Amino acid sequence: MKLETLATACAGLSLLPGALAHPGMEAVLEELQAQDCCDSNELIGDLLYTHERDYSHVGRLVAGILVGDIGGESDEYNYNVPDLGTYACEYDTCCIWQHIVYDLEKYFRDYDGQCTNAARAAIRLGFHDAAGWSKYTGDFGGADGSIVLTDEIHRGANRGLEEIVEQIKIWHDRWGSYGVSVADLIQVAATTATVVCPL
Repeated sequence: MKLETLATACAGLSLLPGALAHPGMEAVLEELQAQDCCDSNELIGDLLYTHERDYSHVGRLVAGILVGDIGGESDEYNYNVPDLGTYACEYDTCCIWQHIVYDLEKYFRDYDGQCTNAARAAIRLGFHDAAGWSKYTGDFGGADGSIVLTDEIHRGANRGLEEIVEQIKIWHDRWGSYGVSVADLIQVAATTATVVCPL
């Protein structure tokens, strides 16, 4: 993995120097901070090559969040989720994802409110699937689900992720017919684990 890719993915960690959980990470953060690498607003992946007029409404919001033009926190508090399989759910883009998140929350939080090992693995899986992207590989790489869909899981850096990869496959079998991709499931699982399972 190139250091530029790692730098982009880890930039937020520089705000947490006292909360480093992995031995040796402090040296990596010092190296990243010394590179003056993390103040770029350059878009990544598909966003780099897509003209703004070609974005959907959601795509414009995502691009705005990524470059810091708009905040990413939702102001929606009262969301009544339509039943799965209904016209109302099919019509509502967020409906299937809310049902998925409800299930993920249960899987990622233990009976005492603590994170499960699956939650920790899901966060790591989201990073490992996305971190392989490089702007020099064209349309290949990034958060594309390849860690589940190809043999990437057999790479040494991905050891310990086998169980969560199998769980992503189970979830995809359950929700794939609703238009849910493996790539999206990986990232939603990582985000859900991060948000609902702080301990």
